[in-house]
Amino acid sequence: MVAALSDQQHAGAGQPRASPLLLCCFYLLGMGVVCNWVALLQCQDYLGPLFTAYSPSRVLTAAYAALDLLAQSLLFFFGDRLWANKHSRMVVGYAACTAVTAALPLLDMYLLDTAAAALGPQAATAAYFGAWAGYSLVAGACSAIIGSVTYAQAAVYGPSYCQAFVRGRAASGLSCILVRVLTKATLPDNPAGLRQSTLLFLGAAAALLAACTAAASWLPKEAPGKAAAAAVSVGFFVPCFIFPAMLSPEAGSWPAVGSWWTIMLVGAFQAGAVAGSALPLYSIQHPQRFISLLAWGQWAVVPATLAALALHGGPLALLGITFGSMVYGYHVASLVFWLACEGLGSAADVELVQGLLVLTLTAARLAGLLLSWLWG
Repeated sequence: MVAALSDQQHAGAGQPRASPLLLCCFYLLGMGVVCNWVALLQCQDYLGPLFTAYSPSRVLTAAYAALDLLAQSLLFFFGDRLWANKHSRMVVGYAACTAVTAALPLLDMYLLDTAAAALGPQAATAAYFGAWAGYSLVAGACSAIIGSVTYAQAAVYGPSYCQAFVRGRAASGLSCILVRVLTKATLPDNPAGLRQSTLLFLGAAAALLAACTAAASWLPKEAPGKAAAAAVSVGFFVPCFIFPAMLSPEAGSWPAVGSWWTIMLVGAFQAGAVAGSALPLYSIQHPQRFISLLAWGQWAVVPATLAALALHGGPLALLGITFGSMVYGYHVASLVFWLACEGLGSAADVELVQGLLVLTLTAARLAGLLLSWLWG
């Protein structure tokens, strides 16, 4: 039987009602948790022509995902020994993301303008690619540091906070895309305009991450209540395997979309994520069986995408598949991140289950990036 999910269902004795301020805080933290990843994708229209010899769309994203998975694994298995203070872990993670994001526009202006005169354009460009590679590695590690805490914190606080966090995570990508579209569309469509729009976009991303750092610093160290349950299924992460393949040069070679393809594709992805995370949550009598069925349905996106590419369905077909799969996938994601903890009796158990889910998501993303190399 399906029943409406509510805070009262999990409320313990004396547990306060959902705080609007805390809900806003978790929504903001959700926006920041994937901000660096989305920023890395959204800057490819600038980085691709600049770093033609280095394949930035694959090298930088793979570096990010690899460090994310490595750090996530270390924190999952040895987190209490390496960094037991989870509150400081979250604050430092957001602060480091803010610092490296804010540094990129400064390095861009220094290396490509000032240093280029002394080092030469080729050496300056190579140094700047090194800066982006360093950004990818640091941001990937920081993503793991943040993810090892924030998902579990949201679940421990209660279903309303968990849903606010997931909704903020989905809205992050769409917000970044709107800012990117605004900066790209209002400036000249030439290398100088593209560069300026990218630097403005990175500045806006750094401002968002600074706000997340402030919110993480303010967040109370103890949750007002306990969370509960036990159903772990991760099949809804299948889109992570196929989505990077759509970013390959062959998939985005249509003259009608040109350099807008990455923005359009990630926009469809994030719009679907927002729509899927906005659907209501509900409790299930047999959560493992139910979510397993939903997860198996997620595999349909793989043959659908391959068929669209093989039959030359064009950009609209891929955008429609992406949007639909994300509505489905993020609804399942919202369910899993809450139902996986329904019935668990302690915050430590919740953190263990949420850590496993985040670790699996990170591994799926890296697998998707590696799979995309098969597309040429």
